[in-house]
Amino acid sequence: MQIILTATLVIGGLGLVFGLALGYASRKFAVKIDPKIKKILEALPGANCGACGFTGCMDFAKAVADDRASLDGCVLMDKKETKLISKTFPILLCQRAASQQKKFHYTGVQTCKAAMLVNGGNNLCDYGCLGFGDCAQICPFGAISFKDGLPVFNESLCKMCEKCIEICPKNIIKLVPKNQKVYIACNNRDKGKAARSVCKVACIGCGICVKACPVDAITLEDNLAIIDTKKCTNCGECVKKCPTKAIVKQ
Repeated sequence: MQIILTATLVIGGLGLVFGLALGYASRKFAVKIDPKIKKILEALPGANCGACGFTGCMDFAKAVADDRASLDGCVLMDKKETKLISKTFPILLCQRAASQQKKFHYTGVQTCKAAMLVNGGNNLCDYGCLGFGDCAQICPFGAISFKDGLPVFNESLCKMCEKCIEICPKNIIKLVPKNQKVYIACNNRDKGKAARSVCKVACIGCGICVKACPVDAITLEDNLAIIDTKKCTNCGECVKKCPTKAIVKQ
């Protein structure tokens, strides 16, 4: 009986050791997939039928990510799904000047996350970019640089992994369709006078852009202008009429 118990414990112990070793090896030597390819692959049906002209969904996803193929090439895919991340691009909802006056002098840990914990950050505008570069540091593709204290996104390097969106404590990085040239570069939801007092280029919710839009693509929500990208034609009339220049055209 003692022999059987010992053998059982030895075999169980070896199984545990080998299991842990295999688990470690699977994580250590796992092949990382480009986030863009992963998102495309998740949108595909996974049939690996070859009707697209590629050997399988993975090869097809790689081709779409490299602009060697279009999602329309998948005959089994619902065409409504072809509006994918590959057709979007990040924008910043802020135009804060680097020289803008601060609420106080912050000397703590130089990250947006840490600064946010101190009274929401040292910006006069509670909705604006803190400028410490958490987004640039987390970007695995080097697609974010800084100009005048604000992040700039490089379209040729960005893979739409959305890490910058997830880490921004102010939630002012968002995705828009690549063909969307006009957008509200502000996220301040205070009333007009209060918004203007902390930033000269803030949206003041005046509604002039709403009246100027010829296709009714702009509405006001919580004192902030919102553009419906499905309706917007990028005509730029709102850009011309905006009194604070809070609306920009790329």
